[in-house]
Amino acid sequence: MKIIKVVGYARKSPDDKEDTDRSIDNQSELIKKTCIDKSNEEETWELQKIFIDRNLSGGDRFRKGFTDMVDYSIKNGIEILVTKEQNRVARDSSFFLDTLKDLEVIGIKIYSIMKGDFLSSDDIGDAIMSVVGGHYIVEQRKKAILAQDQKREKNLPSIPAPFGYEYDKDKNWVIDKKNADIVRQISSDLKKNISYKDTIKRIKITKSAYYRIINNIKKGIYSGWIIYNKKFKNSDKVVVRMEEVKYKGSHEPILPIDVSDTIASNIIENSSKEDINKMKDRVRDTRLNRFSMGIIVARPPVGYLPIFDNKRRHRGIIGIKIDKKKAEMIKSIFELTSQGNGYKMICDKWKIKPQTYYNIIKNKVYIGIVEFEGNEIKGSHSPIISPELFQKCQKN
Repeated sequence: MKIIKVVGYARKSPDDKEDTDRSIDNQSELIKKTCIDKSNEEETWELQKIFIDRNLSGGDRFRKGFTDMVDYSIKNGIEILVTKEQNRVARDSSFFLDTLKDLEVIGIKIYSIMKGDFLSSDDIGDAIMSVVGGHYIVEQRKKAILAQDQKREKNLPSIPAPFGYEYDKDKNWVIDKKNADIVRQISSDLKKNISYKDTIKRIKITKSAYYRIINNIKKGIYSGWIIYNKKFKNSDKVVVRMEEVKYKGSHEPILPIDVSDTIASNIIENSSKEDINKMKDRVRDTRLNRFSMGIIVARPPVGYLPIFDNKRRHRGIIGIKIDKKKAEMIKSIFELTSQGNGYKMICDKWKIKPQTYYNIIKNKVYIGIVEFEGNEIKGSHSPIISPELFQKCQKN
């Protein structure tokens, strides 16, 4: 009997609060029942784990439960993802197609319980029709724009409430005392030039939340201003430019205006340094994450080809595979070296530079090892040569 490893995914959005059919418990029970029903004498759908996202929109591309599910699937050889319906994975049609392609690359198919079959690119129609229809969407968008314009005329907020504020019963911004204190603490740290690492460690917020807050401070939103991007269209109704418009809001400020202006100038002064540090941290975090999964952090060496990750957030590789043609050359180079042949003869035979030869002979990737910052672990890729042959070449 064939064992098929399966994971489940359940998501409840903020709009599903009154919908018991879309509760996490209901989705989880359906996933378990489906795995039992799909098992037969020939194959068993073995449910490994169910990943959950609560109160998150299907348009959010960086949901923790979903990204954890992808990481777990790569490490554990998962073949099928079971979910109640297509819009639990993604509501946005382009995001749905991106997700479908990304999962196909690592060998995972998505099974929809409501459809009773595996999802494909043809299901993009469902992603669009689930919002009722194109014409309805356009009309609703027009109404939303009109409502935003009416709010701006009355100096009311026309954008979603940022961190530090919440809505009252009339959908106006009111101060969220707990989160407003966090904004004030960040403001105080910025005035003292305290590094963002120390701040987020003490306050216990994410780096992305920290940068959203200082961006709102810089714009003056916490000092009572509202900012939005106004679109200017030509006669063909094509957007030709966008202009940032600022007006005084009716919401209560969290920070005084003079404090906000001072901090904004400090942020602008130090932005280039912060950006560089931010970029360095992001690069290191990405490399460390790849290394922990047994993926090389640099370009694949000669003899391997990359397996690309097409996610929009950061393009990179999710693994490497053997390049059959060049792998023969790598094997030959190691075998010739182990037999006592000189590097000049080997370089002439394969028409490579001495530096390339040296890089090949010293590279542990060929025996299935990946390295990062002096640490070594077993890689997720297949080796080209044996460790014994590698060690023999090091002695020679």
